[in-house]
Amino acid sequence: MQEELTNNGSDSAHVSMPEASVTDVAETLVEQHALYVMPNPAIDQVWLNYSPGLVRVCLMDALGRRVLEVAPQGATSTTLQIETLAPASYFLVVVDTQGQVHNRKLIKQ
Repeated sequence: MQEELTNNGSDSAHVSMPEASVTDVAETLVEQHALYVMPNPAIDQVWLNYSPGLVRVCLMDALGRRVLEVAPQGATSTTLQIETLAPASYFLVVVDTQGQVHNRKLIKQ
């Protein structure tokens, strides 16, 4: 990250940094794990696209209860049908073939 520091002849300094949003950071993290969740928030279904190394996708409620689970078995995409779930915040928990766990927040409207 490149910074520009200016003094302008005063006792205070001004730091100018390139603009980045929370969305930019979140998208970068999602790309690192190759897991895309769309749409989010969602109403009746959620489309997941991910690298073929993922073996299990669970949807958990706020109390940690498993409300939905799929086993993609190397598929690159799947759709979760969520129309019967109550509107709330949920957590997607994805396990890859190396046993690493990846989490995403999902909002059901």
